Amino acid sequence: VFADGVRFVLFLTVPCAILLLVFAEPLMVLMLERGAFGADDSRAVATLAAILAVAMVFRAFAYFNHRILHAALRPWLQVGIGLACVATHVLLCALWIRTHGAVGVALALTVASVLEAVLSAAAAAWVLRIRWHAGLAREVGRLALVALPMALVAYTTFHWIWPPAEEARMGTSALGMGLAALSALVGLAAARVFRQPDLAWLLGMLQRRRIANPQGS
Repeated sequence: VFADGVRFVLFLTVPCAILLLVFAEPLMVLMLERGAFGADDSRAVATLAAILAVAMVFRAFAYFNHRILHAALRPWLQVGIGLACVATHVLLCALWIRTHGAVGVALALTVASVLEAVLSAAAAAWVLRIRWHAGLAREVGRLALVALPMALVAYTTFHWIWPPAEEARMGTSALGMGLAALSALVGLAAARVFRQPDLAWLLGMLQRRRIANPQGS
């Protein structure tokens, strides 16, 4: 069950993180770049978004582990891990904010999130008396087979269109979002080919709902 949960969390977050890492700047251009908010501002916010995309994966994994600790009635363990990671974040912010500004804060959060994921995973494994096993390794490997083609398509297509001419930033950014959607489709196709269980579950659920409600009412 633990392996299933880990697989599901990673299946939801890793593809999103890949797309945000690659296409952060086109997304910020479309969302924010107007008026006094210029190209330099878009690049700055995109850098923060890309860093925090990595933090998102570890934060989601840590949250999953904390739910296990909560169900196991280990609130003191949750609180201890949380406080240790908050202290880490504060310390790293103090060290990095003067030299790196907002990027330093984002990096501090990412490091703290990685630490929280590692500590909470170790705590959950201790509570459940489990160890790393072949089943979990196989599921993580299967997820890598899904993520790698998606990342390759995203990276290649992004460098094909970026950076654009200043006067074409909006149009090229819209094209970038289309390429992000294409990359996501490649990931879904890879998940289908490699029989990713969570995608199979999702498709099965949609099929059952369609059969149960054929009129869409």
